[in-house]
Amino acid sequence: MVNVRKQSGRAVASKSYLSTRMERLVSDRAVRQTGKDIYGNITSLADSGQIWSPRPSSDAIRDIESAAHSYYVPWQTGRTEIRVVQGTSGKYLRTDRDNTATNNLDELPNP
Repeated sequence: MVNVRKQSGRAVASKSYLSTRMERLVSDRAVRQTGKDIYGNITSLADSGQIWSPRPSSDAIRDIESAAHSYYVPWQTGRTEIRVVQGTSGKYLRTDRDNTATNNLDELPNP
């Protein structure tokens, strides 16, 4: 059921309906590979066989920041969210599966 009310002569959907509608637009994307440049920087996220894959890092950063999509790594030990970090030379993607300073996305194979 949609909650609709009249405001200034026009129908307006309730905020809860719009929030629910927006939540349905977000997809949760598993990442099993990462593309890397010659310096080891993550250039893309991938999951072979998925229509969105590979996804350039710049697009994935925008997806995460706008909440359009979320990305995660399905490790054997559990799920780890991919997040956006502000580095000295700009934004980049990383995970923190363990308590080390290394970016665990580096451990994933190339697509």
